Amino acid sequence: MRIHHIILFSLSFFMAGCTQSLHEEQDNQSQVQNVVRKFYSLHNDFATLQDAWGPYTIDLGLEAMLNYARVSGKTHFTDSVLQIMTTRNLQPSDTIPFMGQPFGNLTFELYRSTGDSTYLLPFLYETEKMFREVKRAPNGAVLHGFNNRNGMLIDYVQEYAARLAKAGSVIGNNQYFEESVRQLELYDSLVRFPENGLYSQGVGFLDDPTELSPSAWSRGQGWILRGLVSTMVYLPEGSSYQNRVKKLLIPFVDALIDHQNESGFWHQLVDRPFEDSNQETSGTAFIAWYLALAIDNGFLDNEKYRHSAEKAIKAVKTQIQPDGTILNGCYGPGPIISIEKYYQTEGIENEPHLFGTTLFALAGELLLTSKH
Repeated sequence: MRIHHIILFSLSFFMAGCTQSLHEEQDNQSQVQNVVRKFYSLHNDFATLQDAWGPYTIDLGLEAMLNYARVSGKTHFTDSVLQIMTTRNLQPSDTIPFMGQPFGNLTFELYRSTGDSTYLLPFLYETEKMFREVKRAPNGAVLHGFNNRNGMLIDYVQEYAARLAKAGSVIGNNQYFEESVRQLELYDSLVRFPENGLYSQGVGFLDDPTELSPSAWSRGQGWILRGLVSTMVYLPEGSSYQNRVKKLLIPFVDALIDHQNESGFWHQLVDRPFEDSNQETSGTAFIAWYLALAIDNGFLDNEKYRHSAEKAIKAVKTQIQPDGTILNGCYGPGPIISIEKYYQTEGIENEPHLFGTTLFALAGELLLTSKH
């Protein structure tokens, strides 16, 4: 059966089974349906091997579908992702090199969603390989390559730290826990702007290798928040490791809230006056989900955090059109070299990061609703 038949059947079943009493829940599910349909249509319904592979933004969307399925109980999304793995000719026992998953790990998400421990051996093998082979600065900070330069990149450390924490939780490896936390602490001390508490995207990519990348980019703040929260989820509960990350998380989230606009958005250039750049959907959505996840896990317990997350989710929902088109994304910069293309530039419709991040935000809405 072709994948587009499977997804259309799944979505029809999904909507037929929606008997929620609250209008907000119906709206959430309708928007998920529309976003997933658009995501699939832009990739030819993932009908062929060529369609099923692509940039990491596809895996980000699939990861979001798996998370939405876990939060909502709509398991047909998990079945749809598994069908795409079949189209990719991938089995649970297949090893995907860590270099091919620099910003996320679908293998571990499939294990979480299916409970199939066959996924774990290749995941653990590549995690150990990553731990041993990753490029490092003299101070030990992990590095990512871009344009023939190696630098500290928050998009990359978030996956490295979270991956080690996940692997450590499976095998009880304290060395992984320590390394995970140490990297987040290194990045906090070296690439976070002391004047506003936000993160530069990194260091080592400009002509002056000691100069931080300029400004605080919206999706970048979402990436590093992802790393902090995802790592905390897998560190031993109440441990010194978890407490050390919480000391990084709280002041960062407080700084983020200070830069959220009244409508709930963060702008492309988060640390600049609102009029300097467009309000941006993917970063806002990313931040919203990880705030909701942190609240759900008890890492953030002040009402102001819930209020911020709820405002952000409402903002994201205004950007979803009836056909699933999502408005006001922004270019992925690699490491930001110049703020020119983010300064007073228009948002981008259906930018590839928008689908995964928006689905995460809609899952976050369910998480927050379940806590009332």
